[in-house]
Amino acid sequence: MSPRFHFTVIGKYESDQRHEPQITANVGAGSGEHFVHAGTRTMSVSEWAALIDALLRIIPESVEIEDARHLIIEPVVSPQDAKRSA
Repeated sequence: MSPRFHFTVIGKYESDQRHEPQITANVGAGSGEHFVHAGTRTMSVSEWAALIDALLRIIPESVEIEDARHLIIEPVVSPQDAKRSA
């Protein structure tokens, strides 16, 4: 079973020192359904994009991103769902 990496986005913050917002995510690593907390990372939006882009290009089946509050990923609504909620 190959290792998997699970990123849970927990915050997006404006930075006083930098000109770019910061993303904070918990990182879990494991295989199957067993994950171990591997740390919390804070980085700029561009650093986050570069990291996730590289991981998804190299090991796309092993990377999971959870963004329940839609801090970095815009919610996707299908045309059918949009009609139902209108």
